[in-house]
Amino acid sequence: MTQYLTEREVRGIAEYARIGLSGEELSEMTVDLNNIIETLQSIKQLDLEGVEPTFHPIGSLSNVMREIFTLLAAPLVARWCGPLAAVSIGGATTFDTTLPIITQAAGRPYAVVSVFHGCVLDFSVPFLVTFFCTV
Repeated sequence: MTQYLTEREVRGIAEYARIGLSGEELSEMTVDLNNIIETLQSIKQLDLEGVEPTFHPIGSLSNVMREIFTLLAAPLVARWCGPLAAVSIGGATTFDTTLPIITQAAGRPYAVVSVFHGCVLDFSVPFLVTFFCTV
């Protein structure tokens, strides 16, 4: 097996991540990480010429920004525009990530509305994307 990472490098990674490793754990972790990298080396053999990327970081960034905006703005939106407006700004995240802040800002009765809103949006996306891509 080829050694891609040394124990010194793994120790540096562990220290950076603030993970305390004993000497034995460091050796095991070095072997495990080298095995993982060895397994992933087969990807280099694939012919990916002409294959378009299927992921773009902007998509993930927009999801995170929507959640952050909802977490920050939901109390103000609920006060100025009403409780349903606070539910609507969260999009599909209203049934998981942003549910606590929406419930706090809009009130407990809107928790059910928020969960329903998030589920409907989340489950409708595949159908809506397919529909609009075929139009």
